Amino acid sequence: GVVCTNDVVAQGLLTAAQEAGIAIGQTVHFATHANADLPTLAPWADRITRLEISPGFVAKRMVAKLDARLRGETVAAPPPPHEWITATV
Repeated sequence: GVVCTNDVVAQGLLTAAQEAGIAIGQTVHFATHANADLPTLAPWADRITRLEISPGFVAKRMVAKLDARLRGETVAAPPPPHEWITATV
């Protein structure tokens, strides 16, 4: 199997595999990060595993926290080592 951390890299690998006649989802399995609502991986959507992340959602949360700090508000401190965000697999 193949694991990619970037949907653009996954697109290149999937295209190359397809051109080589490799049966995606049968001969080889792919799992990748994917930006939500982008059609990059649509041709293979039913044959790969995707962890979809919404860049807009992440950006809005970051800006909201930055705005709060700039206004002098206390933002949850210390921040957790990670935050759970809703993902579509």
